[in-house]
Amino acid sequence: MPACLVTNASGQLVIDTTQTVVTNCQMVVFTGAEVSSLQASPFNLSVQDAQQIGSSIIGCWAVAFGFRFLAGFLDGWLSTQNQEEL
Repeated sequence: MPACLVTNASGQLVIDTTQTVVTNCQMVVFTGAEVSSLQASPFNLSVQDAQQIGSSIIGCWAVAFGFRFLAGFLDGWLSTQNQEEL
């Protein structure tokens, strides 16, 4: 749980244990685990997020494969058209 820091009468920062809500604090101190849980990480994925990324990759691959197939087909068709003209 985050700790609330306040300035005492002598100007030093001290932890205020009486406040349970940190929205009214001057400063808030987090532990390392709390900071890492607040930061977004690409490795903290849900199953649905991973499925969405995987299906997007497969979709991009399928579109690229279709373009490659179309380019090969057109290249072969154009070369046969050029040979018939000769």
